[in-house]
Amino acid sequence: DLEEDEVWIAELFEPLRRMFFIPPPPKKPPQWFMRDEGISPDTTVVVLMGVHPDAKSRIWKEVHVFKTRRMVHIYAVSAYGHQQYRQLEFTTNARLCLHELQPDTDDRDSPWPAWGRHAAGSSGCDLGGHPASVTVSRTAVRGALGFGAEVDPKEDPLDDPEEQPPSGTRTISVPVVQDWPLVGDEVQGLYKTNRWYPARIANITAEGMYVLNWNDRDPSDQVKTLDQLRRKDGTDPKLQREARDSGADRAAQETEEIIIEDGVERRRQQLRTTPAEAVAVHCPEGHEVQPEKKKNNSCNYCGTKSTAFRCRDCDFDFCENCYKNLSKRVSARMQPGDRVVLKGNGYHRK
Repeated sequence: DLEEDEVWIAELFEPLRRMFFIPPPPKKPPQWFMRDEGISPDTTVVVLMGVHPDAKSRIWKEVHVFKTRRMVHIYAVSAYGHQQYRQLEFTTNARLCLHELQPDTDDRDSPWPAWGRHAAGSSGCDLGGHPASVTVSRTAVRGALGFGAEVDPKEDPLDDPEEQPPSGTRTISVPVVQDWPLVGDEVQGLYKTNRWYPARIANITAEGMYVLNWNDRDPSDQVKTLDQLRRKDGTDPKLQREARDSGADRAAQETEEIIIEDGVERRRQQLRTTPAEAVAVHCPEGHEVQPEKKKNNSCNYCGTKSTAFRCRDCDFDFCENCYKNLSKRVSARMQPGDRVVLKGNGYHRK
């Protein structure tokens, strides 16, 4: 399934795949994926993503194949604190990797293959699991929107509590959805000559910088901040954002409440309350149960001896405690986004 310019990938990786990633039957070997776009003839490095048959929802291995150096690195993808990391576990050339990974110096039963003269490490088909980890965050100290929610982009999430506004002032912040500019939008960018020129958004980096393609195809001064952009018609988006923010603040004050815990002010949406009410108790077949005491019967819910309510049609019994728990719909307070647990006969769902 490889193109003519991709045959070198199989030449370098296939010996390793047969050595490490062919499990004994009936287990299936892992699958390896490349990018959908074909590689160009001058490509020198290709990354393969490995997916384990027992964990198809995540990347299991990464293989880096180097054309010029005729070298392969195999990385295990591990997770810690909700972040994924690569861990080098095998290389065909230990001279070009971390010093910790060194070739085995023990006696060998047979000569090494041509590609394994400087190989080090090992790999395999074991799935393995991510170890338990804990993430410690200070984002709830200041600028947190609710409990464990996202942080206001206008504020530094690592500010200390003593840096908060003085007592008597109240600050309510709402998240601003960035709807401009997006990749492909036509804008005006502030060039290094301090003049505005038309351009198009080519990319947005992970640091929040905007990469421009100038209309005259000038390759210089292409990376800009948001303050160095304005709309195609020349209008300044700052005024529109400020107007939108003020309207959102007013709406937040009407639908949200301020709470103070441990001296830190936070806000959350107002709680909704469901009233308590009595409900009829039915057996699994839908028949309403009736009072009938049976000392020798067991409750079909909790197994307690001596029942107080019974369905005569299908011989289903309830003890007094289970009947009381099922006959009342209790009052509950919640807000959108809260996690709830539903418990019932044979199920437990979140």
